[in-house]
Amino acid sequence: MDCAAAAAMAWAANSSKLSPEASRPAKGESTSGTPVSWAESSGDSGAEQYMQRLNFGPLGRPQSGQGRAECFTTSPPAQHRSSDLPRDGLRTIATVVQDPVDQPVIHRIRSDGEGRELLDYLLTTLVTVPEQDVRDAVEDGRFRLRGGPVLRASSRLEAGQVLEADVPARAYRHPLDPEVPDLLSEVHLDSHLLAVNKPAGLLSHPLGPQKVAALSMARVQLEARGEPADLRPLHRLDRETSGVLLMARTRSADRKVKQAFEDRAVAKAYLCLVRGRFHPKRRNVEVPVVRDIDGPIRIRMCATTQGPPAKTEFEALDWFGKDDWGASGIGYSWVLARPTTGRTHQIRVHLAYIGHPLVGDKLYIDEGRAFLRRWDGRLDQADIQSLGMNRQALHAWSTSLQHPAQNNRLTLQAPVPEDMLHFAESHGGTMPNCAPEGV
Repeated sequence: MDCAAAAAMAWAANSSKLSPEASRPAKGESTSGTPVSWAESSGDSGAEQYMQRLNFGPLGRPQSGQGRAECFTTSPPAQHRSSDLPRDGLRTIATVVQDPVDQPVIHRIRSDGEGRELLDYLLTTLVTVPEQDVRDAVEDGRFRLRGGPVLRASSRLEAGQVLEADVPARAYRHPLDPEVPDLLSEVHLDSHLLAVNKPAGLLSHPLGPQKVAALSMARVQLEARGEPADLRPLHRLDRETSGVLLMARTRSADRKVKQAFEDRAVAKAYLCLVRGRFHPKRRNVEVPVVRDIDGPIRIRMCATTQGPPAKTEFEALDWFGKDDWGASGIGYSWVLARPTTGRTHQIRVHLAYIGHPLVGDKLYIDEGRAFLRRWDGRLDQADIQSLGMNRQALHAWSTSLQHPAQNNRLTLQAPVPEDMLHFAESHGGTMPNCAPEGV
């Protein structure tokens, strides 16, 4: 079962309250280019572990005053406007859309749900939720098939059907997190693929109570324009990582692009701002990356001598600034990173390993001190000032792949984000030259 779907379904039957300790995730988000299973995956997923640690409170009632029964069948506003002028080389999706937090949580019925009654299926799927809470959610009319009527406890299911759960959005957002825009910008759109410029601070896919994510926003925006909105995630970017994010619009494209990721036929280049003067100009790091099981932060990865191979090619683009970072050197560097493998946090770990951590990286600067302070609710402006930015300075600048339905190579680029450029300019730097060899 898809990990995001598992967490979302657990949330669908229960609105939760987070204690500071319970709010720490057991496992982290994947930032690699590794394909995401669209159908079923192993049960040992970060999202499921995370949801199992939640302190479930009383089941929240359906949101009042919004006609929740009607919101599933009423189309988003037809009136919309499209921007005629490109902004930063992108076509902005400028539409009047329904807020993603008002959208239902989506779950695709697994193969073992074929022919089963709704309540029976939910009770065996939502194993961490009290049985009475699940029964109450069904009785409240929280579940329906996409575009269909409310399901009863005895309603029969078919494998592959799309189940919608009507739940309120309950997601904590730290006041020092990056601001998320109301609309996404398209990097590319055709009948097979959608690529957006994911802003920092936004999840790639919905996770548990956090329904506002790039995937859900893109679906809403396509629906508002009257376009098919059946999107399939092809890879992930960390919440704080910005840049090109790919989604498939057909099953064929989904299958072919995921195969390309597995075959390492997708070339990705990330723009980085790091501490110190990066030298030599070109440097390859080939060090395994594994989970730091002995550390206090369970989602933290580390470089090691044994484990799955991990390789990143780095190229220094520019150097500026006068801040002294000790062993890391003076100032800051624009660096281009090309991962040839897709391990979790690979670029971040490799940069920290060679003494040039990303500006703003809460997890890999100071052994993750700022990360722990954030989860404990103690992160403050002084911490952000010490880090340099309120997010890790990592941007998925370019992605190149064979188009899944056309005989051509597709190269997608997202412009340098304003917050990274502002940091560079405020420290004596300029716009990096993002046209290195091999991209």
